[in-house]
Amino acid sequence: MDANEGAGTAQDVTQDPVYAEGRTAAERREGADKNPHSAGSAEYRRWADGHASVTAPDAIADDLADFA
Repeated sequence: MDANEGAGTAQDVTQDPVYAEGRTAAERREGADKNPHSAGSAEYRRWADGHASVTAPDAIADDLADFA
């Protein structure tokens, strides 16, 4: 395997339109069950990742507050 193999192939997922759709849905306080993509598809996962990028920090903060 060449040391440069795969170099430059990483994509910035935050620039993905499907990821952005998930973030926008979470910002509108829509639930994760509103994912419009077919379950198990790559789009479904990217949308869910975008949604979680907004909702997960809140969930973690809530959990930490329980211990404060």
